Amino acid sequence: MYFISRFLLVGLTYLLLLSTGVAGAEASFAEPTEAIVFEGRGIGYESSDPNVVYLRPDRWTLSRNRVFLEPTRDGEGTLYFVVEPRYDAGARYAAAATRTGRRIVFLPLPYVLRRSSLFLSSIVGAILTEVSPSPVSNQSPLIYYKLSVRAVGLDALRDLARSGSSLLGTVEVTHTIRGATVVTSAPLDVRLSESDLLPRKRPSDHGLEWITELLTRNELILDGVLDGPYSLGLWSVDVTKSSIVGELNMALTRLRREGESVVLTANGTNFAHRCRLHIVQTDTDVEFQVDLRLGLRLSLTDMTVAVEELKVVRAVSPSGELSGFVADFINKITDLERVRTRISESISDELRRRVIAGSLFLE
Repeated sequence: MYFISRFLLVGLTYLLLLSTGVAGAEASFAEPTEAIVFEGRGIGYESSDPNVVYLRPDRWTLSRNRVFLEPTRDGEGTLYFVVEPRYDAGARYAAAATRTGRRIVFLPLPYVLRRSSLFLSSIVGAILTEVSPSPVSNQSPLIYYKLSVRAVGLDALRDLARSGSSLLGTVEVTHTIRGATVVTSAPLDVRLSESDLLPRKRPSDHGLEWITELLTRNELILDGVLDGPYSLGLWSVDVTKSSIVGELNMALTRLRREGESVVLTANGTNFAHRCRLHIVQTDTDVEFQVDLRLGLRLSLTDMTVAVEELKVVRAVSPSGELSGFVADFINKITDLERVRTRISESISDELRRRVIAGSLFLE
């Protein structure tokens, strides 16, 4: 099992293929080679594959504009926000390249965060937290900030917001180019609005923002989890070459912390996946799409995932209606404990490879 990261830039889907090792994001299927200069600046790299181009962040901004100000005492407060990379120049380059007829896959350039620096006057306050959930490259692009802001500092930030100005800084990352480590930097631009500076308590899932980001921007691929023999009453079949590709709809998924676990519960049909498999007895390949209610529990102590809900809501084939045999098969396998166990184990194995326990879950 592995993840495919999805970035949407000017209507194009950018796929980042990660290998299965902990440092796997450094090893892509195409190596970066020559730098690309566009609009007078470097925006990425050509690669050893003529159809692959790597784009690098040109700036970092607020993630989903989620800012929280919690008052403390005497007019002071604690300000929380998260920043993420933007690829605006890369998007313009992608659009220009596409218009020439060149067929290219555009990928975010794998990087490791080296340093994030926000320039904050002591008159305004102090930076308490400036941290990324994980040093694993491209695992989580988010950087968490927690600022202690003085009363006079809040007045200064409100003036800044009214003028349309930003808190500024820089983010440095490292890339591996032709075996050498290259350091690049991009501006950090935190533009706050006046409404951002109104008292607002953080939601309970603020420290788990990285999980929402990971699940929103990634597809889940499970290979081989449906392989094996199945008994369907009078029928018995053997399945091989199974593959599941799907994604969670986070708008229909609730995320909450329960003690030493993170729980994802479905508020509707929150998981859609495409499935392919081969039935040995009839030597046929079957393809179908299934909409599911999917609930998961992630243990923070040993990084294991348990599937708590797996319910078929709808199943269709590319050509329309499913055969009775395939429909019976789908309903049968989703009720099997061994299928749920294999899915749980596959996701758990991936998390153990990619997640560094203790540094990803922020209070």
